[in-house]
Amino acid sequence: MADETNREVILRRAVALVELARECGMVLTIETKPRQPLMMGFYDMEVSVRPARVLDTPKVKHLPSNDAEGGGL
Repeated sequence: MADETNREVILRRAVALVELARECGMVLTIETKPRQPLMMGFYDMEVSVRPARVLDTPKVKHLPSNDAEGGGL
């Protein structure tokens, strides 16, 4: 890690944190929010975590091997 720059270390850790959030069923968001008065480089970083939306997975019924038309359902 001594050869890594601060940017590389932060990026690697951020990616690992995103992966952890995904594994836990969460979404991690890091945003920059402008501060007043508006000027370049005058912002805050805000971090939030929320549960991931779970989309309904389609229910698929597998046909028996001898029923290619689906008439046996």
